[in-house]
Amino acid sequence: MGTHVNKVEREVRIRMMVQFILTQSNRYGDIIQYFTAKWECKERNVAIYYKHARDAILSTREEDMAFQKGEALAQVNDVIFKSFKINDFKTALAAIKTKMDLQGLAEPARLHIDQTNRERPDKATVIAQLTKIADDRGISLEELCRREGINLETYG
Repeated sequence: MGTHVNKVEREVRIRMMVQFILTQSNRYGDIIQYFTAKWECKERNVAIYYKHARDAILSTREEDMAFQKGEALAQVNDVIFKSFKINDFKTALAAIKTKMDLQGLAEPARLHIDQTNRERPDKATVIAQLTKIADDRGISLEELCRREGINLETYG
């Protein structure tokens, strides 16, 4: 079986695995089998390389998303500035709302509660309304509840 590798070789192997995952296969079994044979080492060692490769891919995606968010905010700021410059306040307001959404400062979720019936709404009604709000925002119900601090268990 393989021998101990130095830090440089370890980084090279991780980068090779990242390339393989991104270009050829992302199935765990395929990756382990391929690199176990290629490097003549134990599956356990390849699994450790896999963990590091996956972490590298995820951190790159987070950095890319942050960069794209920054670009979007710059474009929205440009729209706001130009809209104010030509006194187009309706567009400026829409752009400001978009900016707030991008920054996670969106208006908190609101529930419509029938004022004729002052009882607490049942869980099914609350879930239906929250699901609609989540769909409008393009997020899951769980994510909406997490962001807004809503505990559905209180509607049992």
